[in-house]
Amino acid sequence: MKEMRLETTDRLSNLPKHILDDILSRLPEEDVARTRILSKAWNDTSSTSPNLRFSQHKYIFGVRKNDGSHQNEILPMPIVELERKRNKFADHVEKTLTRFHDQCLAIREFKLHMNCSGSQSMYRRIDHWMRLVVEGGVQELNLLLSHDRETWYECAVDHCCFPPSILEAKSLIKLTLMYGKIDHSLVNNPVQFSSLQKLSLSYLTVKDEQVIQNIISSCPLIEYLSLLLCHMEGQNNIGLKSIRIHGLCKLKTVRALMIQEIDIDAPNLEYLEYAPSFSNIPFKTNMDKCKNLKTLSLSHLRSIIITDKWLFELLLKFPLLERLRLARCNFSEKIKVSSAHLKVLEFLDYFPSSILKEVHIDAPNLRSLKYDTSAEMPTLSFLSNSNLLQIELNLLFVSYWDFEKLRQFLQSFGHRSILSCLSIKIDHQYNKFDIDALGDVSEPPPSIKHLNLWIDPKLQTYVLHLVTSLLCSCCPTAIHVRHDYKISDTVIETLCDILRSGKHECYCSPRDIKCWWHILKGLQLTKSIGEVIDETTIQLEY
Repeated sequence: MKEMRLETTDRLSNLPKHILDDILSRLPEEDVARTRILSKAWNDTSSTSPNLRFSQHKYIFGVRKNDGSHQNEILPMPIVELERKRNKFADHVEKTLTRFHDQCLAIREFKLHMNCSGSQSMYRRIDHWMRLVVEGGVQELNLLLSHDRETWYECAVDHCCFPPSILEAKSLIKLTLMYGKIDHSLVNNPVQFSSLQKLSLSYLTVKDEQVIQNIISSCPLIEYLSLLLCHMEGQNNIGLKSIRIHGLCKLKTVRALMIQEIDIDAPNLEYLEYAPSFSNIPFKTNMDKCKNLKTLSLSHLRSIIITDKWLFELLLKFPLLERLRLARCNFSEKIKVSSAHLKVLEFLDYFPSSILKEVHIDAPNLRSLKYDTSAEMPTLSFLSNSNLLQIELNLLFVSYWDFEKLRQFLQSFGHRSILSCLSIKIDHQYNKFDIDALGDVSEPPPSIKHLNLWIDPKLQTYVLHLVTSLLCSCCPTAIHVRHDYKISDTVIETLCDILRSGKHECYCSPRDIKCWWHILKGLQLTKSIGEVIDETTIQLEY
C-alpha cells in the first residue's frame, strides 16, 4: 500500500519532458527553483528547461510576497557588497548560458532584467550572452537593461545599448526591449526578424528614429506592435516625432504612446491605442485605411477639443468599431455619441477643470458604459440603448457638497437596472453635514450591484456617517471598502456591527417611501488594505 501511495504521489515526475518543460514555463522563477528538490526528474528538467529567466533585482534582494513585502527585507547595502552580488549574478547567467551552449541545449525563452549602466565590460558580457542565446534558437526574448533608479528619462544617459546581435535572431517570434538604448549605428544593419509576431519597445532612447522604423518594416509576419514612451536622445518629454506603419497585412494590434505623428495602413488592424504626448503638443494621425478597426483607445489629445462633429467624423471612418475609449482629452460642454455598432464606451475625464456638462448617447447596441471623472458628473441621456446596458461610474475626490447632486444624478436612472458599479473616492475635504439636507425622499434609492469606496485616512471618524449618506442615494447589493494602514480596522468592524444590528436613525419618507435600511435585504461587505483584499465576506441579512 505504501509503495502504491508513493507511486501515485510522484506521478507528475513520470510525465514526458516536454510537458514538464511546459509546466515550468508557467511558474514564477522562484517556484521553478523550488521544483529541483522534488525529484531527480524535476531537477534534470529545471536544469535543461529551454525557458531561462534572470532578474538581477530578485537575485540580490529577494522576491515580493503577495502582500507587497519582500521575503528578504531590503536594507541599505554597501556599494562593495552590491557590486559583489551583481558580479555573482552575472557569473550565474554566464555559467548557465555556457552550459547550454556546450551541451547544445535549445533556448526557447530568454528573459534578462538587470542594471548595466556605465559599464563597458558588462556591455561586452551581455553582447556575448546574446550571441549564445541567438545560436540557441531563441523564440522569445525579453530584455530590460535599466539604471538603479529604473527611471526612463532621468537616467537615459547611463542606459546600456542593446547588442546588435539581437537583430540577427531569425528564430525570434516575440521580442520585448525596455529601458536601454538602440544605437544609431544599427540604422544600416540588416534586420532578420522574418518570423517575429510580437514586438514591444518601451522606454527606449534612440539617436535616430529610422532604427525603429527599420525594425518595424522588417517584420512581415508581425501581429502585435507596442511602442511605449520611446524618445529621441536629449528630448525626453517629447517622444518620437513620426512613425510610419505600412505593408503589414497580418498586423492586428498597435499600441503607440508618445508619438507626435503616426501613419498606419494596416487593413486587418483590429485594436489601436494611441496617445501623442502628455502635453499640448499638436499631433497628426492617418489611420483612415484601417477599416476593420474594432477597438480604439485615444488619450491625451490635449491640443484639440472633442466636439460632436469630431466624434461623428471619427465613428464614420470606422464602421465596425465596437469599443471606444477617450481618456484625458478636452471635451466641449455637450457631446453626442451616435453609433449602431458600438458596444463598449469609456470616458476617462480626470481634469477638475473639465467643462463637459451633457453626454447624449444614441447607441442601440451599447452594453457597457464606463465614466471616470474628477469633476462634476455630467448629465447622461440615452436616445436609444440596449436592455443589456450596464453603467460603471468612478467618481474621484467627492466632497460633502456633492451628495445632493449625486442623489439627483442616480435618481435620474429611475428603476432601470443599468447601473452596475459605482466607485467613489472621498477626499479629505469631506465634512459631516446634516443628512436632512438631502431633502425629502420622493422615491426609493436606485439599486446598484456594487459600491466601491476609497476613503481618505483623515476621514475615519466620519466613515459611518459617510456610508449612511451614500446609502440614502443608492441601494447596493455589495460594498467594498478600500483603505490603507492608517485607518483602524475597528472602524470597519463598527460599520459591520451597525449594518447588522440596525443601530442607526431611520430616514423613511412621510410618503411611505422606505429608506435604504428597510429596502436592503442582504449585503456583502468586503475590504482591502492597499492592494491586498480581505477575502472574508460578511453576509448581512435583515
